[in-house]
Amino acid sequence: MSCSPKGVPVRILIAILFLVLSLGF
Repeated sequence: MSCSPKGVPVRILIAILFLVLSLGF
């Protein structure tokens, strides 16, 4: 599991990005 410098799992960032794209942002 790779982590970003901020210590936030990349999977979380991808999940948020996917949700944003799903909302049509």
